[in-house]
Amino acid sequence: MLSLKYISSIIKYSKVSRLNREEMLYIQKQKWLKLLKFVNKKSPYYSNIIKHINKPLELIVPQDFPVLTKKIIQEHFNEIVTDSKINQSEVHNHVESHDPTQLYLGKYHILKTSGSSGKPGYFLSSSTEVIEGVAPTVARGHKGIRRRKKRISMIGFPRSYAGSSQTMSFCDKIWIAKKFVEYHPVSIEQPFENVISQLNEIQPHVLSGYAKLLLLLADAQASGKLKIHPDSIESGGELLLNTDRNYLKEVFKCPVNNHYGSTEGFSMGICRDNESGIELFEDHLIFEILPTETRITNLNNFVMPLINYQMRDILVPKGISKTSPFQIVENAIGRTDEIPYLTTLEKDKITIHPLAFDPLMPHGVKTFSMVCDKPNSVTYKIFIDHNHKHLSSNIQAETLKVLKDFFNKKGLSTIEVIVELTDDYDVNLQTGKSQIWRQSVIENTL
Repeated sequence: MLSLKYISSIIKYSKVSRLNREEMLYIQKQKWLKLLKFVNKKSPYYSNIIKHINKPLELIVPQDFPVLTKKIIQEHFNEIVTDSKINQSEVHNHVESHDPTQLYLGKYHILKTSGSSGKPGYFLSSSTEVIEGVAPTVARGHKGIRRRKKRISMIGFPRSYAGSSQTMSFCDKIWIAKKFVEYHPVSIEQPFENVISQLNEIQPHVLSGYAKLLLLLADAQASGKLKIHPDSIESGGELLLNTDRNYLKEVFKCPVNNHYGSTEGFSMGICRDNESGIELFEDHLIFEILPTETRITNLNNFVMPLINYQMRDILVPKGISKTSPFQIVENAIGRTDEIPYLTTLEKDKITIHPLAFDPLMPHGVKTFSMVCDKPNSVTYKIFIDHNHKHLSSNIQAETLKVLKDFFNKKGLSTIEVIVELTDDYDVNLQTGKSQIWRQSVIENTL
């Protein structure tokens, strides 16, 4: 049954990609009404809200609901879920005492956010909902691989409740998927030499992981320690700078696709190798794009519905795709805690997203991060490509000059700019991610 669901979902999402926008929005509307009617009957939390909205269901939109946060979910967990047998404390006990591959109540997948926002959360989905969540990426992903059976290696935490790990282990159990794909997850919770050795043995056709982990593997490939020949690189779950993407393409000699997804929304969009923006999967989710955050409504999760759910993602719209019915946003997605607030000489506060500094970086800078550990000062840590190490001093000086010029033009000449060389991507081995902007000064008066 799951195999049939897997096939039908992929076909369905493939067909929607060929519709016009009006037709796609009609499908979105019908899925929204179906979800709305369901939660009105099955979720005490949402039925109470609908009662107070006091509109016909056909006229209600996600924005009529209060903003849903992780804190609210924790406080109203048992009222939000639509199966009365689900209990929050039992979910936590299950996570503490069971293997991640064991389903809660024998039928629910528990997915855990990484907690990068400081508030980790648990989300439940049925098997059919997991299929619906991953099918858009399968249907709309890179089509350039012409192999009867693909070996896919995901670098991360295979035996965990992380969303990517749970979905991959689940898909590995679907008969029809296993006919075409071999999943070979590789854990980063081991010496990096072992990771390289395993990948050399697996020889994956598709290499998947967080951006900075992929950069570490690119370094190993460039030095000759890693010797693989993937057909594609799939980056997701972390900011992918253009400098990072170009380096990955240069080293691995293959397309690099940037996936937009989350534990709460599953597959949310994709930027294929030859594209400049992320295509949002609006038949799967309803997006409300705001200046400082994004709110989503997951149209496929009926076990733990998420309506008008707050995410820290900052999306920059680019219009509607010319080849699909979906909205396009900028390729790189930021988070609210990655945006510094800076003060001009006139005491005006302005924001400058770290992505603005990416195109300023001189040739030879592989990637960078920003640290603010004292008032009125920003330190840029730049990682120089190994082919340009002999020019490190010149690149460091050039970086300092372009950054100072940038700040001066913005009326931020009082800011101290420091540029340091680093040989560390600063990957957090507990999450597998890195953070481009880190502020350790509580009250910063930049």
